[in-house]
Amino acid sequence: ATSEVARQAALAELADDDRMRQELMRQVPRTPVNDPPGAGGHSPFGQWWQDIRYALRMLRRTPGVTTVAILTLALGIGGTVAIFSAVYTVLYKPLPLTAGERLVVPVSTNPARDTRRGSIPFADYMDWREQRDVFEQVALFNPIDVDISGGQTPERVAGMQVTTEYFPTLQVQPLLGRTLIPSDHDAKATRVAVISDGLWKRRFGADPAIAGKPMRLAGDTVVIAGVVPGDRTWPMNTDLWLPMRTALLNEDVRTRRDNMIFLSIARLGDGVVIEQARARVVAIADRVAVEHPNSRKGWSTDLVPVREYVVEPEIRLGMFVLLIGVALVLLIACVNLANLLLARGSDRAREMAVRTALGASRVRLVRQLMTESLVLAVAGGAAGLLLARWLVRGLVAAAPPNLPMLESLGLDGAATVAAIAITLATAFAFGLLPAVAASLFHPAEALRDGGRTASA
Repeated sequence: ATSEVARQAALAELADDDRMRQELMRQVPRTPVNDPPGAGGHSPFGQWWQDIRYALRMLRRTPGVTTVAILTLALGIGGTVAIFSAVYTVLYKPLPLTAGERLVVPVSTNPARDTRRGSIPFADYMDWREQRDVFEQVALFNPIDVDISGGQTPERVAGMQVTTEYFPTLQVQPLLGRTLIPSDHDAKATRVAVISDGLWKRRFGADPAIAGKPMRLAGDTVVIAGVVPGDRTWPMNTDLWLPMRTALLNEDVRTRRDNMIFLSIARLGDGVVIEQARARVVAIADRVAVEHPNSRKGWSTDLVPVREYVVEPEIRLGMFVLLIGVALVLLIACVNLANLLLARGSDRAREMAVRTALGASRVRLVRQLMTESLVLAVAGGAAGLLLARWLVRGLVAAAPPNLPMLESLGLDGAATVAAIAITLATAFAFGLLPAVAASLFHPAEALRDGGRTASA
Protein backbone atom coordinates (compact mmCIF):
# COMPACT_ATOMS: atom_id res chain seq x y z
CA ALA A 1 0.00 0.00 0.00
CA THR A 2 2.86 2.34 0.82
CA SER A 3 4.47 1.83 -2.62
CA GLU A 4 1.14 2.42 -4.33
CA VAL A 5 0.64 5.68 -2.42
CA ALA A 6 4.14 6.78 -3.36
CA ARG A 7 3.53 5.91 -7.00
CA GLN A 8 0.31 7.92 -7.10
CA ALA A 9 2.03 10.89 -5.44
CA ALA A 10 4.86 10.74 -8.00
CA LEU A 11 2.41 10.65 -10.90
CA ALA A 12 0.52 13.59 -9.42
CA GLU A 13 3.75 15.60 -9.36
CA LEU A 14 4.58 14.56 -12.92
CA ALA A 15 1.16 15.76 -14.06
CA ASP A 16 2.31 19.32 -13.53
CA ASP A 17 4.49 19.89 -16.61
CA ASP A 18 5.88 23.27 -15.55
CA ARG A 19 6.71 22.11 -12.03
CA MET A 20 8.44 18.98 -13.33
CA ARG A 21 10.46 20.96 -15.86
CA GLN A 22 11.56 23.51 -13.23
CA GLU A 23 12.48 20.76 -10.76
CA LEU A 24 14.62 18.97 -13.34
CA MET A 25 16.37 22.17 -14.29
CA ARG A 26 17.12 22.92 -10.61
CA GLN A 27 18.31 19.42 -9.77
CA VAL A 28 20.38 18.90 -12.94
CA PRO A 29 21.89 22.26 -13.79
CA ARG A 30 23.53 22.64 -17.17
CA THR A 31 27.30 22.86 -17.14
CA PRO A 32 28.54 25.81 -19.15
CA VAL A 33 30.29 24.72 -22.30
CA ASN A 34 32.86 27.07 -23.74
CA ASP A 35 32.48 25.95 -27.35
CA PRO A 36 33.28 28.48 -30.01
CA PRO A 37 30.30 30.00 -31.80
CA GLY A 38 28.82 27.66 -34.40
CA ALA A 39 30.59 24.56 -33.07
CA GLY A 40 28.99 21.15 -32.64
CA GLY A 41 25.31 20.93 -31.86
CA HIS A 42 25.02 24.58 -30.83
CA SER A 43 24.97 25.82 -34.44
CA PRO A 44 21.85 25.44 -36.58
CA PHE A 45 23.74 23.10 -38.90
CA GLY A 46 24.99 21.04 -35.97
CA GLN A 47 21.50 20.67 -34.55
CA TRP A 48 20.16 19.76 -37.98
CA TRP A 49 22.86 17.13 -38.45
CA GLN A 50 22.08 15.77 -34.99
CA ASP A 51 18.40 15.50 -35.97
CA ILE A 52 19.32 13.62 -39.14
CA ARG A 53 21.48 11.10 -37.30
CA TYR A 54 18.77 10.54 -34.72
CA ALA A 55 16.20 10.13 -37.51
CA LEU A 56 18.37 7.51 -39.21
CA ARG A 57 18.67 5.58 -35.93
CA MET A 58 14.93 5.66 -35.37
CA LEU A 59 14.19 4.52 -38.93
CA ARG A 60 16.64 1.62 -38.58
CA ARG A 61 14.71 0.41 -35.55
CA THR A 62 11.61 -0.22 -37.69
CA PRO A 63 12.95 -1.62 -40.99
CA GLY A 64 9.56 -2.92 -42.09
CA VAL A 65 7.79 0.42 -41.77
CA THR A 66 10.75 2.23 -43.32
CA THR A 67 10.89 -0.10 -46.33
CA VAL A 68 7.15 0.16 -46.98
CA ALA A 69 7.30 3.96 -46.73
CA ILE A 70 10.27 4.26 -49.11
CA LEU A 71 8.72 1.92 -51.69
CA THR A 72 5.41 3.78 -51.52
CA LEU A 73 7.13 7.12 -51.99
CA ALA A 74 9.32 5.76 -54.81
CA LEU A 75 6.26 4.63 -56.77
CA GLY A 76 4.37 7.87 -56.20
CA ILE A 77 7.28 10.25 -56.81
CA GLY A 78 8.71 8.21 -59.71
CA GLY A 79 5.40 8.12 -61.56
CA THR A 80 4.76 11.81 -60.97
CA VAL A 81 8.25 12.84 -62.13
CA ALA A 82 8.02 10.67 -65.27
CA ILE A 83 4.65 12.12 -66.29
CA PHE A 84 5.77 15.65 -65.40
CA SER A 85 8.82 15.18 -67.63
CA ALA A 86 6.56 14.09 -70.50
CA VAL A 87 4.17 17.02 -69.98
CA TYR A 88 7.02 19.53 -69.78
CA THR A 89 8.73 18.14 -72.87
CA VAL A 90 5.59 18.09 -75.01
CA LEU A 91 3.90 21.28 -73.80
CA TYR A 92 6.50 23.65 -72.40
CA LYS A 93 10.08 22.74 -73.27
CA PRO A 94 11.50 25.41 -75.60
CA LEU A 95 11.68 24.25 -79.19
CA PRO A 96 15.21 23.98 -80.64
CA LEU A 97 14.37 26.71 -83.16
CA THR A 98 15.96 30.12 -83.41
CA ALA A 99 13.55 32.61 -81.78
CA GLY A 100 10.85 29.94 -82.04
CA GLU A 101 8.30 32.14 -80.26
CA ARG A 102 8.12 34.31 -83.42
CA LEU A 103 7.39 31.39 -85.74
CA VAL A 104 3.76 30.88 -86.77
CA VAL A 105 1.91 28.54 -89.10
CA PRO A 106 -0.63 30.19 -91.43
CA VAL A 107 -3.74 28.00 -91.79
CA SER A 108 -7.08 28.20 -93.60
CA THR A 109 -10.23 28.10 -91.50
CA ASN A 110 -13.88 27.46 -92.32
CA PRO A 111 -16.21 27.11 -89.32
CA ALA A 112 -19.08 25.88 -91.49
CA ARG A 113 -16.94 22.92 -92.60
CA ASP A 114 -15.35 22.47 -89.17
CA THR A 115 -11.94 23.23 -90.66
CA ARG A 116 -9.52 24.85 -88.22
CA ARG A 117 -6.10 24.06 -89.65
CA GLY A 118 -6.46 23.69 -93.38
CA SER A 119 -3.73 24.03 -95.99
CA ILE A 120 -3.29 27.25 -97.92
CA PRO A 121 -3.33 28.17 -101.62
CA PHE A 122 -0.28 29.42 -103.49
CA ALA A 123 -1.98 32.74 -104.26
CA ASP A 124 -2.35 33.56 -100.55
CA TYR A 125 1.35 32.92 -100.05
CA MET A 126 2.13 35.39 -102.83
CA ASP A 127 -0.02 38.00 -101.04
CA TRP A 128 1.74 37.45 -97.72
CA ARG A 129 5.20 37.81 -99.26
CA GLU A 130 4.39 41.47 -99.82
CA GLN A 131 3.32 42.09 -96.22
CA ARG A 132 6.71 43.04 -94.81
CA ASP A 133 4.98 44.94 -92.00
CA VAL A 134 3.65 41.60 -90.73
CA PHE A 135 6.06 38.84 -91.73
CA GLU A 136 9.82 39.01 -91.78
CA GLN A 137 9.81 35.91 -93.97
CA VAL A 138 7.16 33.44 -95.13
CA ALA A 139 7.75 30.15 -96.95
CA LEU A 140 5.88 27.25 -98.51
CA PHE A 141 6.79 23.60 -98.16
CA ASN A 142 5.40 20.30 -99.35
CA PRO A 143 6.30 17.05 -97.50
CA ILE A 144 7.37 14.14 -99.72
CA ASP A 145 9.02 10.74 -99.31
CA VAL A 146 12.29 10.36 -101.18
CA ASP A 147 14.14 7.16 -102.15
CA ILE A 148 17.93 7.39 -101.93
CA SER A 149 19.63 4.83 -104.16
CA GLY A 150 23.27 3.95 -104.62
CA GLY A 151 25.59 2.66 -101.94
CA GLN A 152 24.98 -0.63 -100.19
CA THR A 153 21.22 -0.38 -99.61
CA PRO A 154 18.51 2.00 -100.79
CA GLU A 155 16.74 4.08 -98.17
CA ARG A 156 13.47 6.00 -98.02
CA VAL A 157 13.66 9.24 -96.05
CA ALA A 158 11.28 12.05 -95.18
CA GLY A 159 11.90 15.04 -97.41
CA MET A 160 10.35 18.36 -98.36
CA GLN A 161 10.08 20.63 -101.33
CA VAL A 162 10.57 24.17 -100.06
CA THR A 163 10.51 27.69 -101.45
CA THR A 164 13.55 29.92 -101.37
CA GLU A 165 12.56 31.60 -98.07
CA TYR A 166 12.39 28.37 -96.06
CA PHE A 167 15.85 28.33 -94.46
CA PRO A 168 15.97 32.12 -93.92
CA THR A 169 12.57 31.89 -92.21
CA LEU A 170 13.90 29.30 -89.76
CA GLN A 171 17.25 31.13 -89.55
CA VAL A 172 19.12 27.86 -90.06
CA GLN A 173 22.84 28.07 -90.85
CA PRO A 174 24.58 25.22 -92.68
CA LEU A 175 27.12 23.00 -90.97
CA LEU A 176 28.79 22.31 -94.31
CA GLY A 177 28.34 23.89 -97.74
CA ARG A 178 25.29 26.10 -98.17
CA THR A 179 21.52 26.07 -98.04
CA LEU A 180 19.23 26.70 -101.01
CA ILE A 181 19.61 29.97 -102.92
CA PRO A 182 17.12 31.65 -105.33
CA SER A 183 18.87 30.33 -108.45
CA ASP A 184 18.34 26.74 -107.28
CA HIS A 185 14.60 27.24 -107.82
CA ASP A 186 14.92 28.16 -111.51
CA ALA A 187 13.26 25.75 -113.90
CA LYS A 188 16.52 24.86 -115.68
CA ALA A 189 18.90 24.96 -112.72
CA THR A 190 21.02 21.97 -111.73
CA ARG A 191 19.13 19.86 -109.23
CA VAL A 192 20.52 20.24 -105.73
CA ALA A 193 19.54 19.02 -102.28
CA VAL A 194 20.27 19.90 -98.67
CA ILE A 195 20.58 17.01 -96.20
CA SER A 196 20.33 16.78 -92.42
CA ASP A 197 23.30 16.05 -90.20
CA GLY A 198 21.59 12.81 -89.19
CA LEU A 199 21.46 11.55 -92.79
CA TRP A 200 24.99 12.84 -93.39
CA LYS A 201 26.36 10.79 -90.50
CA ARG A 202 24.16 7.75 -91.09
CA ARG A 203 24.60 7.31 -94.84
CA PHE A 204 27.71 9.26 -95.77
CA GLY A 205 29.91 8.58 -92.74
CA ALA A 206 30.10 12.26 -91.79
CA ASP A 207 32.23 12.96 -94.88
CA PRO A 208 33.63 16.50 -94.37
CA ALA A 209 33.84 16.99 -98.15
CA ILE A 210 30.24 15.96 -98.87
CA ALA A 211 29.19 19.37 -100.24
CA GLY A 212 29.23 19.27 -104.04
CA LYS A 213 29.12 15.48 -104.33
CA PRO A 214 26.35 13.71 -106.28
CA MET A 215 23.56 11.63 -104.79
CA ARG A 216 21.01 9.37 -106.47
CA LEU A 217 17.35 10.15 -105.74
CA ALA A 218 14.88 7.70 -107.29
CA GLY A 219 17.04 7.27 -110.35
CA ASP A 220 17.94 10.96 -110.78
CA THR A 221 21.23 12.57 -109.82
CA VAL A 222 21.28 15.63 -107.57
CA VAL A 223 24.17 17.55 -106.06
CA ILE A 224 24.41 17.85 -102.28
CA ALA A 225 24.55 21.60 -101.63
CA GLY A 226 25.11 21.41 -97.87
CA VAL A 227 24.34 19.90 -94.49
CA VAL A 228 22.09 21.52 -91.86
CA PRO A 229 21.28 20.58 -88.24
CA GLY A 230 18.10 18.54 -88.53
CA ASP A 231 16.90 19.35 -85.01
CA ARG A 232 16.73 23.06 -85.83
CA THR A 233 14.33 22.69 -88.73
CA TRP A 234 10.58 22.34 -88.81
CA PRO A 235 8.71 20.07 -89.24
CA MET A 236 11.13 17.84 -87.40
CA ASN A 237 12.31 14.38 -88.47
CA THR A 238 13.05 15.64 -91.98
CA ASP A 239 16.27 14.47 -93.66
CA LEU A 240 16.29 16.10 -97.08
CA TRP A 241 15.16 19.35 -98.70
CA LEU A 242 14.69 20.02 -102.39
CA PRO A 243 13.95 23.38 -104.07
CA MET A 244 10.31 23.92 -105.01
CA ARG A 245 10.37 25.15 -108.61
CA THR A 246 7.33 27.39 -108.49
CA ALA A 247 7.83 28.47 -112.13
CA LEU A 248 6.87 24.92 -113.18
CA LEU A 249 3.54 25.06 -111.35
CA ASN A 250 0.61 25.25 -113.75
CA GLU A 251 -1.59 28.33 -113.86
CA ASP A 252 -4.45 26.62 -112.05
CA VAL A 253 -2.26 25.87 -109.01
CA ARG A 254 -0.77 29.35 -109.00
CA THR A 255 -3.98 31.38 -109.23
CA ARG A 256 -6.93 29.43 -107.81
CA ARG A 257 -7.91 30.63 -104.34
CA ASP A 258 -9.57 27.37 -103.34
CA ASN A 259 -6.64 25.14 -104.34
CA MET A 260 -5.40 24.67 -100.78
CA ILE A 261 -2.58 22.15 -101.16
CA PHE A 262 0.46 23.77 -99.52
CA LEU A 263 1.81 24.11 -96.00
CA SER A 264 3.47 27.28 -94.77
CA ILE A 265 5.74 28.65 -92.07
CA ALA A 266 6.28 32.33 -91.30
CA ARG A 267 8.35 34.47 -88.97
CA LEU A 268 6.74 37.54 -87.45
CA GLY A 269 8.50 40.85 -87.95
CA ASP A 270 10.33 42.55 -85.09
CA GLY A 271 7.90 44.11 -82.67
CA VAL A 272 4.85 42.49 -84.30
CA VAL A 273 2.63 40.61 -81.87
CA ILE A 274 0.57 37.69 -83.08
CA GLU A 275 -2.75 39.51 -82.54
CA GLN A 276 -1.67 42.25 -84.97
CA ALA A 277 -0.51 39.70 -87.52
CA ARG A 278 -3.77 37.77 -87.23
CA ALA A 279 -5.82 40.91 -87.80
CA ARG A 280 -3.76 41.70 -90.90
CA VAL A 281 -4.07 38.27 -92.53
CA VAL A 282 -7.80 38.14 -91.68
CA ALA A 283 -8.23 41.49 -93.45
CA ILE A 284 -6.45 40.06 -96.50
CA ALA A 285 -8.66 36.95 -96.39
CA ASP A 286 -11.81 39.12 -96.19
CA ARG A 287 -10.68 41.08 -99.25
CA VAL A 288 -9.99 37.85 -101.15
CA ALA A 289 -13.44 36.50 -100.17
CA VAL A 290 -15.05 39.62 -101.65
CA GLU A 291 -13.02 39.33 -104.86
CA HIS A 292 -13.62 35.57 -105.20
CA PRO A 293 -17.04 34.88 -103.66
CA ASN A 294 -17.54 31.56 -105.45
CA SER A 295 -14.31 29.93 -104.25
CA ARG A 296 -13.61 31.67 -100.93
CA LYS A 297 -17.02 32.14 -99.33
CA GLY A 298 -16.80 31.20 -95.63
CA TRP A 299 -13.00 30.86 -95.69
CA SER A 300 -10.58 32.90 -93.60
CA THR A 301 -6.99 32.69 -92.35
CA ASP A 302 -5.49 32.21 -88.91
CA LEU A 303 -1.96 32.14 -87.50
CA VAL A 304 -1.07 29.37 -85.06
CA PRO A 305 2.15 29.48 -83.00
CA VAL A 306 4.41 26.57 -83.86
CA ARG A 307 4.11 25.06 -80.38
CA GLU A 308 0.32 25.08 -80.49
CA TYR A 309 0.35 23.70 -84.02
CA VAL A 310 2.59 20.81 -83.00
CA VAL A 311 0.50 19.94 -79.94
CA GLU A 312 -3.13 19.31 -80.79
CA PRO A 313 -5.71 20.43 -78.17
CA GLU A 314 -6.68 16.79 -77.61
CA ILE A 315 -3.06 15.89 -76.81
CA ARG A 316 -2.76 18.83 -74.41
CA LEU A 317 -5.93 17.79 -72.57
CA GLY A 318 -4.84 14.16 -72.39
CA MET A 319 -1.43 15.10 -70.96
CA PHE A 320 -2.99 17.23 -68.21
CA VAL A 321 -5.48 14.47 -67.32
CA LEU A 322 -2.59 12.02 -67.03
CA LEU A 323 -0.62 14.41 -64.82
CA ILE A 324 -3.61 14.98 -62.53
CA GLY A 325 -4.09 11.21 -62.29
CA VAL A 326 -0.55 10.48 -61.08
CA ALA A 327 -0.71 13.48 -58.72
CA LEU A 328 -3.80 11.95 -57.11
CA VAL A 329 -1.96 8.65 -56.76
CA LEU A 330 0.86 10.48 -54.98
CA LEU A 331 -1.67 12.22 -52.74
CA ILE A 332 -3.21 8.87 -51.79
CA ALA A 333 0.28 7.57 -50.98
CA CYS A 334 0.86 10.59 -48.72
CA VAL A 335 -2.43 9.97 -46.88
CA ASN A 336 -1.55 6.33 -46.33
CA LEU A 337 1.90 7.25 -45.05
CA ALA A 338 0.41 9.87 -42.73
CA ASN A 339 -1.88 7.22 -41.25
CA LEU A 340 1.09 4.87 -40.86
CA LEU A 341 3.13 7.52 -39.07
CA LEU A 342 0.18 8.45 -36.86
CA ALA A 343 -0.09 4.84 -35.73
CA ARG A 344 3.67 4.69 -35.24
CA GLY A 345 3.56 7.93 -33.27
CA SER A 346 1.31 6.40 -30.60
CA ASP A 347 4.10 3.90 -29.88
CA ARG A 348 6.50 6.77 -29.28
CA ALA A 349 4.32 8.59 -26.75
CA ARG A 350 6.63 7.71 -23.86
CA GLU A 351 9.68 8.94 -25.77
CA MET A 352 7.97 12.27 -26.52
CA ALA A 353 6.88 12.56 -22.87
CA VAL A 354 10.39 11.99 -21.53
CA ARG A 355 11.86 14.53 -23.96
CA THR A 356 9.17 17.03 -23.01
CA ALA A 357 9.86 16.44 -19.33
CA LEU A 358 13.57 17.06 -19.95
CA GLY A 359 12.80 20.46 -21.42
CA ALA A 360 12.22 19.90 -25.14
CA SER A 361 9.69 22.33 -26.59
CA ARG A 362 6.90 21.25 -28.90
CA VAL A 363 8.59 23.11 -31.74
CA ARG A 364 11.74 21.06 -31.13
CA LEU A 365 9.77 17.82 -31.18
CA VAL A 366 7.94 18.76 -34.37
CA ARG A 367 11.25 19.65 -36.02
CA GLN A 368 12.72 16.28 -35.06
CA LEU A 369 9.72 14.36 -36.41
CA MET A 370 9.64 16.44 -39.59
CA THR A 371 13.33 15.65 -40.07
CA GLU A 372 12.47 11.95 -39.93
CA SER A 373 9.77 12.53 -42.57
CA LEU A 374 12.25 14.47 -44.70
CA VAL A 375 14.81 11.65 -44.51
CA LEU A 376 12.11 9.20 -45.59
CA ALA A 377 11.04 11.48 -48.43
CA VAL A 378 14.62 11.98 -49.65
CA ALA A 379 15.20 8.23 -49.72
CA GLY A 380 11.89 7.71 -51.52
CA GLY A 381 12.65 10.60 -53.91
CA ALA A 382 16.07 9.18 -54.83
CA ALA A 383 14.54 5.77 -55.48
CA GLY A 384 11.69 7.44 -57.38
CA LEU A 385 14.11 9.35 -59.63
CA LEU A 386 15.79 6.07 -60.58
CA LEU A 387 12.38 4.52 -61.20
CA ALA A 388 11.36 7.53 -63.29
CA ARG A 389 14.18 6.80 -65.74
CA TRP A 390 12.70 3.37 -66.44
CA LEU A 391 9.20 4.78 -66.64
CA VAL A 392 10.27 7.42 -69.17
CA ARG A 393 11.72 4.70 -71.38
CA GLY A 394 8.44 2.84 -71.10
CA LEU A 395 6.53 6.00 -72.04
CA VAL A 396 8.67 6.47 -75.14
CA ALA A 397 8.09 2.86 -76.17
CA ALA A 398 4.34 2.96 -75.49
CA ALA A 399 3.57 6.49 -76.73
CA PRO A 400 1.63 6.87 -80.00
CA PRO A 401 3.86 7.72 -82.97
CA ASN A 402 2.09 11.05 -83.53
CA LEU A 403 3.06 12.36 -80.10
CA PRO A 404 5.21 15.46 -80.75
CA MET A 405 8.67 15.99 -79.25
CA LEU A 406 8.90 12.26 -78.51
CA GLU A 407 12.55 12.06 -79.56
CA SER A 408 13.59 14.61 -76.90
CA LEU A 409 11.67 13.00 -74.04
CA GLY A 410 13.94 12.26 -71.08
CA LEU A 411 14.92 13.31 -67.58
CA ASP A 412 16.67 16.66 -67.75
CA GLY A 413 17.37 19.51 -65.36
CA ALA A 414 13.71 20.50 -65.20
CA ALA A 415 12.73 16.96 -64.19
CA THR A 416 15.41 16.92 -61.48
CA VAL A 417 14.17 20.24 -60.08
CA ALA A 418 10.62 18.88 -60.17
CA ALA A 419 11.74 15.74 -58.33
CA ILE A 420 13.31 17.85 -55.56
CA ALA A 421 10.21 20.04 -55.27
CA ILE A 422 7.88 17.03 -55.22
CA THR A 423 10.04 15.33 -52.59
CA LEU A 424 9.95 18.35 -50.28
CA ALA A 425 6.21 18.83 -50.80
CA THR A 426 5.64 15.14 -50.12
CA ALA A 427 7.64 15.27 -46.88
CA PHE A 428 5.51 18.18 -45.71
CA ALA A 429 2.27 16.55 -46.85
CA PHE A 430 2.66 13.24 -45.02
CA GLY A 431 4.86 14.38 -42.14
CA LEU A 432 3.30 17.51 -40.67
CA LEU A 433 0.11 16.06 -39.17
CA PRO A 434 1.81 13.02 -37.52
CA ALA A 435 4.58 15.30 -36.18
CA VAL A 436 2.13 17.74 -34.61
CA ALA A 437 -0.04 14.92 -33.26
CA ALA A 438 2.95 13.12 -31.69
CA SER A 439 4.09 16.32 -29.96
CA LEU A 440 0.70 16.83 -28.31
CA PHE A 441 0.83 13.79 -25.99
CA HIS A 442 0.37 14.71 -22.32
CA PRO A 443 3.61 13.73 -20.53
CA ALA A 444 1.95 12.43 -17.34
CA GLU A 445 -0.52 10.24 -19.21
CA ALA A 446 2.16 8.92 -21.54
CA LEU A 447 4.49 8.10 -18.66
CA ARG A 448 1.66 6.47 -16.68
CA ASP A 449 0.71 4.32 -19.70
CA GLY A 450 4.35 3.50 -20.27
CA GLY A 451 4.81 2.47 -16.63
CA ARG A 452 1.84 0.14 -16.78
CA THR A 453 3.16 -1.44 -19.98
CA ALA A 454 6.59 -1.91 -18.45
CA SER A 455 5.10 -3.49 -15.32
CA ALA A 456 3.02 -5.85 -17.38
